[in-house]
Amino acid sequence: MDGDLMVRLNSIRRFRRLLTGRPVRPIPSLQALSASERHRAALMLRAWDGAESGASRRDIAGVLFRTDFSGLSAAEWKSASERRQLARILAEARALVGGEYLTLLRGGQHRRR
Repeated sequence: MDGDLMVRLNSIRRFRRLLTGRPVRPIPSLQALSASERHRAALMLRAWDGAESGASRRDIAGVLFRTDFSGLSAAEWKSASERRQLARILAEARALVGGEYLTLLRGGQHRRR
């Protein structure tokens, strides 16, 4: 029981209605993700799944950014902007999995940085 209990319960109720085929109200506008937020969340989930399944960071970057990084030398890979971008995506994913997902459910200014 914490300050996010109602956020969790409302989300569980929505999910239960969805699973049971009952009508689900639209997501409240404060909680709705923008197109760029949905895209970023999808990148985070894909990157996290890849990392959890044991894929190398080069392989994950290749899938996410649709580029083959296998031919790069270690020095080229180390200085690649995609490597740094992937590190940020994985750090955000780690935070979400660690409990920061509640920022998505809270919506509004709590989510915006």
